[in-house]
Amino acid sequence: MIPCSASRVPLSYLAVLTAMVLSPAVVQAQLRGVMPRDALVHETASDVQIAPDGRQLVYVRQNVDSLRDKRLRTLWTVNADGSAHRQLLPGSNETAPRWSPDGTQLVFRSDREGGAQLWTMQVASGALKRLTSVARGPLGAAWSPDGKQIAFTSLVPEPALSIAQQIAPPAGATWAPPARAFDKLIYRFDGAGELERGWSQLFVVDVASGTTRQLTKGAYHVGGGNGRGSGVPSWSPDGKTILISANRRPDYEIESTDTEVMAVDVVSGDVRALTTRFGPDNRPMMSPDGQWIAFTGYDDRRLGYQNHELYVMRADGSARRSLTASYDRSVGSPVWAPDSRGLYVELNNEGETQVGYVPLAGGVPRTIARHLGNGQTAYEGSGYSVSRAGRVAFVTSRGNHPGGVATAAIGDSSPKVLAGMNAVLLANARMGEVEMFWTPSSHDGWRVQSWLIKPPGFDASKKYPILLEIHGGPFLGYGDRFDLEKQALAGAGYLVLYVNPRGSTSYGEKFANGIHHDYPNFDRLDLESAVDAVIAKGIVDTTRLYVAGGSGGGVLTAWITSYTHRYRAAVVEYPVINWTSWLWTADTPRGTTTWFPGAPWDHEAQYAKRSPLSRVQFVKTPTMVLTGELDYRTPMSESEQWYSALRFRGVEAVLVKVPGEPHGIRESPSHWLQKMAYVQGWLDGHGGRQP
Repeated sequence: MIPCSASRVPLSYLAVLTAMVLSPAVVQAQLRGVMPRDALVHETASDVQIAPDGRQLVYVRQNVDSLRDKRLRTLWTVNADGSAHRQLLPGSNETAPRWSPDGTQLVFRSDREGGAQLWTMQVASGALKRLTSVARGPLGAAWSPDGKQIAFTSLVPEPALSIAQQIAPPAGATWAPPARAFDKLIYRFDGAGELERGWSQLFVVDVASGTTRQLTKGAYHVGGGNGRGSGVPSWSPDGKTILISANRRPDYEIESTDTEVMAVDVVSGDVRALTTRFGPDNRPMMSPDGQWIAFTGYDDRRLGYQNHELYVMRADGSARRSLTASYDRSVGSPVWAPDSRGLYVELNNEGETQVGYVPLAGGVPRTIARHLGNGQTAYEGSGYSVSRAGRVAFVTSRGNHPGGVATAAIGDSSPKVLAGMNAVLLANARMGEVEMFWTPSSHDGWRVQSWLIKPPGFDASKKYPILLEIHGGPFLGYGDRFDLEKQALAGAGYLVLYVNPRGSTSYGEKFANGIHHDYPNFDRLDLESAVDAVIAKGIVDTTRLYVAGGSGGGVLTAWITSYTHRYRAAVVEYPVINWTSWLWTADTPRGTTTWFPGAPWDHEAQYAKRSPLSRVQFVKTPTMVLTGELDYRTPMSESEQWYSALRFRGVEAVLVKVPGEPHGIRESPSHWLQKMAYVQGWLDGHGGRQP
């Protein structure tokens, strides 16, 4: 069992822990399953950073303040031997900790004096110092090799667009808010709302004095894309150059992924492009010996999905080559080994997130750490860091355990778990066991990977209701990682089936592009084949089949119910229902050259036939449609179209709008809890749970 921190542990937990030592089977039999309300005690870890000497780790721990309905993010530390696990700083939200090169200081982002700024802390004394006072919160802090400066990115605001002079109200009058004008294609973004005008630029701050200089200028975003990411600056070993990625195209909003690696002179601010190809070039990092630059990307072939490869080139930009061209998986987050003879990378392989090592000669990554997770969802990825001795630190989780902070190194047979969490959750709730299996698709025999969560206390002689839960993306992937929402449904007595149909990542380009210009379509048969495989086990009550999914999974849920009536009820969460209307109302109009062969006015039939709305006349399944009112990724208008069309057709349907929530409905803990309760309530109300 993963150890839990002794802090914040109630007496009830200590009593249960004692009983478990005496009789684990008896205690487990007494525990209930996970419930939606457990979202209030659920904790997660992220952004684990190991000290340069490998002796200590710091990470961001997130828990819920149920009185203020907020998530709190605090810094915690633990020694490499698992001792001294404690909260580092009290109070405010702190994120993005980074060790100084000598390990004596930490820089982190904190809102302890209002708006988020960079702060430093002396590790030995705990002395704090506010480092920045920029207009907008700094991102992507990176120490210079000598520890004297820190590079970061920050939005430099510009005046709001002015078309007409604002008319002042009469004295004492209270007028409605004024009109707002926009002239950008990307003028709002999910989770951020309406975007402030300005450009994300590169800065450096002197650690001793706090003097801050802006290095880059111009009408482009450092970090590429549309300026919503940090860009993660990277220093050269001599401290004279900072590497960034950026998109300086005039049509950057349309070709947002076409970034280049740029070298910025720290003294003059001169910017020099080191790559020129069409396609993304991201996460540049110079080797410790100063000879090579590593980065990730691909030559864009206008496919729905392409593997991100690991590249190296000489420090002047010459001799570019891919190290992972022979490896049919994406790799990301490169970190140089201290001897400059290879790189660590994060990768996803058949539903499992791993850390691998690639030698400078190239080839298939050697696995260093397995089972990375975020402790919250079954989705892929969690991040990692590396000490000078090559020890890797990360968050690990499995489908039946929320996991903890762990380390591993080349040659280790298994990771060492240093710090667990979720003492209250583990003391009171019993997890459903997770079974992985493969199924041939009834469409063409392609092998499809699935996971089945069984209710706690599962009895193979009984028959259970089953929920098919479909992931979003569509170019994403599930895996054997802890997912509170799914465990809560298993705790309510459901078999919970989650599947990686064609289009899912971690199986190579051919499998992912099985939906190229063809989504949604036969991916529904991959999902249905997995359902049939579970039914064949003899454990399913076939009168109680249910289907649900969010985002891309909402698309497929609506799509499936237009082809079959065997599901007793469905939950369509924040879907796309009409591809044409979605394209022009979402935060980023994507897909016209990758998901589709072109724009709607040139391919009207393509957009129509792949829209679930074109098949609504075949739907009979009772459906709940659930979406956040501030969802700009799949706007509320999409959900309203499906709901209204169903009601017009006489199909039982309800529309649930969650106020103030962006895509995913997790902004407020209470809303996340309500989301789970609504889903379970809809299924229960249609025969899912029987007395």
